Amino acid sequence: GLTHMLPLSNTAYMRSVISTSSSFSSQDYGIMDSLGTMRDSFYDDLKNNALRINSFINKKFSSKLNLRTGVGLNFLDYNYYTRAFQQESEEWNTYIDSKGETELYQAYAQIKYKFSDRFVFSGGLHYAHFTLNQDNSLEPRIGISYELPNEQKSGLGYGKHTRHEQL
Repeated sequence: GLTHMLPLSNTAYMRSVISTSSSFSSQDYGIMDSLGTMRDSFYDDLKNNALRINSFINKKFSSKLNLRTGVGLNFLDYNYYTRAFQQESEEWNTYIDSKGETELYQAYAQIKYKFSDRFVFSGGLHYAHFTLNQDNSLEPRIGISYELPNEQKSGLGYGKHTRHEQL
């Protein structure tokens, strides 16, 4: 992808990334009958394309307090086709034949506060809207970390994390 960083002031900057990805999977299965003849039995064809645009603003209010807010736009398209041969009827049955486009919109804000060089609190809120099924999620997140000797760190976190499965 392409990344761009824009200084907004001595204590703030904006970073944006645009990327694209594609995936393709095709499977063609066969079975051998009692006479040793190979016959097609299953066919699966899956294609996905994505264009993603993400941008955030990072603002440092002091040496202890930092705020980051951002948005993500995901434009997704898919093409799925699955069929299987039914031995009993000797016919192909199509199970999936679907093409389409959808979007995933996201926004978030997170704050980080350093109580000391070793003790840090972070918290935030993440929102997502998936247009394919009109699903919305609002997810709080909170965490603390403590830096231990010998470059070790201990942390505790809580958060709700919704995962949108790949199409």
